[in-house]
Formats: sequence, C-alpha cells, structure tokens
Amino acid sequence: MGKFKAAFAPGVRTRRQASPKMPTGRREHTRVPCTMRGSAVPYPPVTAALVERGFSPEETTKIPGGDFMRVFDPVRKTCSALQTKAPMRYQATQTPGAHGPNAGREARPVASCRRYRPRTQSAHQLHPETVMLESHGRYDYSPITERADYTWPGGRRLVVYIAVNIEAFRYGRGKGAAIAPPDQATSHSVYSWRDYGNRVGIWRLLALFDSLDLPIEAQMNTAVYAHCPQIPEALRRRGDEILGHGVTNSDEQGELSEDDERRLIAEVTSTIEREEGARPAGWMSPWLSNTEVTADLLAEAGYRYFMDWTCDDQPVWMRTRHGRILSMPYPIECNDTRGIVWYRHTSEEFADMIVDAFDEMLEQSEEQPLVCPISLHPFVVGRPYRIRRLRRALEHIAAHRERVWIARPRDICAHIESLPDGVVCGS
Repeated sequence: MGKFKAAFAPGVRTRRQASPKMPTGRREHTRVPCTMRGSAVPYPPVTAALVERGFSPEETTKIPGGDFMRVFDPVRKTCSALQTKAPMRYQATQTPGAHGPNAGREARPVASCRRYRPRTQSAHQLHPETVMLESHGRYDYSPITERADYTWPGGRRLVVYIAVNIEAFRYGRGKGAAIAPPDQATSHSVYSWRDYGNRVGIWRLLALFDSLDLPIEAQMNTAVYAHCPQIPEALRRRGDEILGHGVTNSDEQGELSEDDERRLIAEVTSTIEREEGARPAGWMSPWLSNTEVTADLLAEAGYRYFMDWTCDDQPVWMRTRHGRILSMPYPIECNDTRGIVWYRHTSEEFADMIVDAFDEMLEQSEEQPLVCPISLHPFVVGRPYRIRRLRRALEHIAAHRERVWIARPRDICAHIESLPDGVVCGS
C-alpha cells in the first residue's frame, strides 16, 4: 500500500467506505482518497477515475493504449458525470487475476449521491499530464506556423518535384492490385494491366516531360534493370534521379525481419551503384511498407533521405539509432494510384487536384517554404485518356516556372543539408 501514500497527502479529501471484508452487522471503515469537489489535486476526469482505483498519477501516463481501455472501460460511459452529475466512484482492492499495470487490482463501484460542482477551469488546463499515447520517437510535434523561415534556391518559396514509380511484378505471385476481385488480384489481366506501364505508359510520360522540360525522379524496382533495360537508359540520358525502391513491388518490405530487410536494402543499393556509377541518395519502400527499424537501417546504409512518412509539407529531420535522416514530403492524394484507382477520381478530377494543390501551396508558401510533390505511375496515368488531363496540369505548373523551383528530391535534400542547424524542423 506504500504506492498510495501520495494520495493521502494533506489537503486531499477522503471519504468513508465500508470494508467488504468485515462481517455483517459490524462495519469498519477505511479512508479512500477522493479527487472530487474540494480536492487539492485537480486531476482530469480520466486521471481522477484511475487514481481512485489505486493508480498513482505517474502510472496513469504509462498505461499502454490497449490496457488503458481495458482498465478504464468500466467507467468510460460515466466519465461525463464527473462534470455534470453525481459520479460513479471506485475503490481499489488487492485482488489477483488482472494483467498489465492494473495487475492485482480490481474496481468496485461505490455509489455516491453527492453532485459534483463543475470547476471554473478545465481539468486539462489545470493538469495537462494526461495518459500519453504510444509514440514512434522519430520526431517531435512542431506546428508549421512556428518554425524558422528559409528559402529555396533563387529566393523561391515553393519547390515542386515529380516522382515516377517504375515497377516490375512477378507473374502469378505476390501482391496484386485492387482493380479486380480478390481471387483475380494476380491474374494475367492484372499483370498485363500493370505491364502496360513499362511497355507504353512510361514512354508517353517521358515524351511529355521532355516537351515541358521537366526533371523527374524515378523510384524504380531494381528488377527493371533486367526486364526493361531501356527504361533506366532513358532516365540516365535525361539526368533523372533513381531512388532505391526494392526489387519488385510484388513484395512488401514491412513484412521482413530486420536481417532480411538489411539484406534487401544492401542488394538494392549495390545494384543501383553498379548500374548508375553512384549510390542512391534516397529511398521509398515498396507500397510505403515499413518496419519499425526501416529508418534506422536506411541511415546505417548511408541513405540521406527517404519518402515513407507523409506527415509534413516541409522536409523534416528524423531521429534514428545511427544519427538523423531526412524525411521528404510525399503525396498520398496527389498520387494517381490512390487518387484514381483507390479513391476513384476521374482523370479530370485528378488533374484538378494537382492544379488546386499547386495554386494553394503557392499562396501558402508566402508564409513558409513548402514542397509540392506529385506521384505518378505509368500504368495508371500513362494511358491516352488520362495523360491528356495530366498534360494540362503540368503545363499549368510549368507556366509558373519563374516563381517556383522544379527540382529532384536529391537537390532538395542537398539544399536542406546546406542550411544551419536549427533552421529545418528536427535539426
């Protein structure tokens, strides 16, 4: 019972509660801490309920999410009564059988007819240390409106990059695509639908980029080197950047053990270095599929940035066990597989989305430097009835070339690396 001493500190009101262990007809009373009206410990409703069940205030901040719901669920529905009605109160008893932070305790409801007088100040304002959620620990919260200011090269405020996903797939095996019933996800029709991108779509897109003088980066499966060698040759002639993107998008990276993931990253890195003469600077996992140590393994392998976290409109330095790695903004909605295939936008709606995002971010960038990314897949947007709408959107962006920086992610990364510490979020 030593852990409950803090609850009986001076100024903390207590109440009398009959002990369930005493025989009928002779009832002794124990003193149970109360954090309701008149308390000197103004806990929020959630914390107050748990403290009354025997948890210390410090323990309530460490209960895992799943355990917390199991611990607190019995009083969750009556939590609002702590502000407006007579509350249901709880007494902690030493009873075995529970698991987690409430092991050895169970709650017994104790009726109370006293009404609670609402506080003039919210409980959260008085005691902000509420139960904390699980965290990845990679970066801290930072409002974009409170960050240091900087500019892109040439004094520009908005940078645009175009990411082209060039992918190779196994026939009849591996991860399918959501364009057919599940039992047909790896059928010949789905395989050939995606193979259209490497046979036709990519060449239509490269012609479009050439006509508008637009640089791109390609997150490319290394299997493309063996199966479609003309594609990396064309990218090389254009001077485009090639990212690490796994071997094939038939596989998910997030399902691998740490050793297997380390081997995958090493294999992809060595293949690109052998074919291109230089190690890739950036990485995007197939299907954005991560493990808990992906960022750590990429930093250890010498990668300078990756594009798997979509949490910001600015590059953010993220912590790893091997120093830091830059998280490059990457789009979920301005991404044709998500926007067109999954969300079922029309080609015109997808083009409008690109234009609207660009126009809005161009205005927003007057306040903060921003990154406007666009993600394309040749087997989706490289088709004739879609590429015409895409051309309209890219022409609109190219017409503002004097106001924006159109770059590749490696160029963005190099500029961020050149800025002093403390300027970029997370540095």
